[in-house]
Amino acid sequence: LSDVGKTEEALTLNQQTSRVVKSLVQLTPKAFNADLAQSLLELCKRLRRAGAKKEAITIAGKAVEVQRGIATANESTPTSLDLAITLYNLSLCFADDNKKEEALIAVEQAVKIRREVDAQHPGTYNPGLGIALNQLSFCLRGVGRKDDALRVITEAVGILRKLAGRNPDVF
Repeated sequence: LSDVGKTEEALTLNQQTSRVVKSLVQLTPKAFNADLAQSLLELCKRLRRAGAKKEAITIAGKAVEVQRGIATANESTPTSLDLAITLYNLSLCFADDNKKEEALIAVEQAVKIRREVDAQHPGTYNPGLGIALNQLSFCLRGVGRKDDALRVITEAVGILRKLAGRNPDVF
């Protein structure tokens, strides 16, 4: 809907979907927690696009909470990556609201997870690590840590250049 200019309708549907999934989670938590986290993340993205910064932060925080629970219960690469993606989005929400320290903390956690996954599966998830490092660099610069920001963005560019060299049609 938002792709055809119906942003408000899309936001309303995302809110309704989140409410339905929350109800399902109450009935069968393990079966629907991942759906709830995904629904909340989509709602967060829509709220960001609509300029509802505070609401987006609240919803992203709830999504992180759900994803942490899933990751704790199931220590697998996909659940860790889902948590990293959600933390990354929380960082974007904080940055939108000029909450620089909070944005930095969230993206540092996302990068830590991505590095752990990359150590387990070298090179497999590098695009996500490169993108998270870019956000980390932005956040570091925002809190005045310019030397650290330069080091991190250099690492991100190195990762993305390697990927572009291997697959120029994609990168």
